[in-house]
Amino acid sequence: PGGNITGIAQITGSELIGKQLEFLRQIAPAATRLAWITNSDELLPKYAAVWARIDAEARGLGFELSRYAVDRSEDFDQAFAAMLAARTQAIALVSIPLALLERTRIVEFAKRNRLPSAFGHKDYALAGGLLSYALNVPATMRQSADYIDKIFRGARPGDLPVVQPDKYELVIN
Repeated sequence: PGGNITGIAQITGSELIGKQLEFLRQIAPAATRLAWITNSDELLPKYAAVWARIDAEARGLGFELSRYAVDRSEDFDQAFAAMLAARTQAIALVSIPLALLERTRIVEFAKRNRLPSAFGHKDYALAGGLLSYALNVPATMRQSADYIDKIFRGARPGDLPVVQPDKYELVIN
């Protein structure tokens, strides 16, 4: 407030993840063992509070969450083998750049092994994944453009609050 910064937040927090897991719970009511694909950077101590919230969301819905870190394309084979060995019953992830690049591979693994899956980016559902729940990127870009227009018309950025995206979309295959 009173500064010179404003914007539209792209990270929507554990509430969005919680909603993804709720949808997954509805689709796979008997599933208990949930695999979460991430990268090793997100397992660093600075993310401990985030993981605590995600773990709590998962436990509250009856999931036992196991995290699988992938940092290179070659890591997926090992992660997939570990998921099968752990008798994973469902897969979830928000979206990390490598996983987005490998989305077809992840989706095919889930389909081949009949694992319900929930993703935090629409492109996974477009690649054939079971469901995605995420912010609507075009709507968020329009929301950003509205802010830019206000600034170009003379509004002070410090007078405009940082806001959350206001449109989300659920895609189910």
